[in-house]
Amino acid sequence: MQDADQISELLEQLNQTDCDAHMLHYRLGNAYYQKGDWKEAIQHYMEACELNSESPAREKLKMAYEILEFYNKDVYGQ
Repeated sequence: MQDADQISELLEQLNQTDCDAHMLHYRLGNAYYQKGDWKEAIQHYMEACELNSESPAREKLKMAYEILEFYNKDVYGQ
């Protein structure tokens, strides 16, 4: 339940006009990453990278893709 509260709070902050959007997308990506919601995590990491090319989301995005690649190989026995 704490994850859902954190995500809701971050989404509310993202809707404010004076927010640092790329960092909020990064933090949302982290929250979804911890939940194992790869689609949402990747979406927010990509948004953070689009807003700021120097975002720490770039490294987390790479990690998320590596994890998914590992799982896909495991599923297909490669």
